[in-house]
Amino acid sequence: MRRRRSTRTKAISVMFMTFIAVSILSTVFLTMYLYLIRESTQASEAERLYAEAAQERLKVIYYESESNLTVTNEGGIGVFIKYVIEIDNQSGKAYLTEWSSLNPVDQPSALSPGESAWKIYRKKSDTSEQIAIVTERGSIFLARPPVSG
Repeated sequence: MRRRRSTRTKAISVMFMTFIAVSILSTVFLTMYLYLIRESTQASEAERLYAEAAQERLKVIYYESESNLTVTNEGGIGVFIKYVIEIDNQSGKAYLTEWSSLNPVDQPSALSPGESAWKIYRKKSDTSEQIAIVTERGSIFLARPPVSG
């Protein structure tokens, strides 16, 4: 009777060890699989954002005599304007202003394709050479003076 008991105990022990080993392996593979799926999803999301940013096209004109900054969306995708940056190369400074804080307030921040918006913008520095617009996707568009007709 003593021999049967040790064989029975060994069999149960082997069964439990096998169950534990299979459980650990399944957990490891399941975790690795879920991690890889998440990484793949994040990579495809980044690719989508870069593709959208590549479609952004803004025409930015600054009428200095009128302190008028006009932005026209010439791309095939809607654009959300975040900031106006004034670059002063002489002093090495850049002035950042939120688009929504500029007057007039009723002009949109989100531009559909073909839509335009304008804001009153007075330069913060007399030596500033460039004005740029930054979109929500991080694209930067430099303002140019109006073309004389």
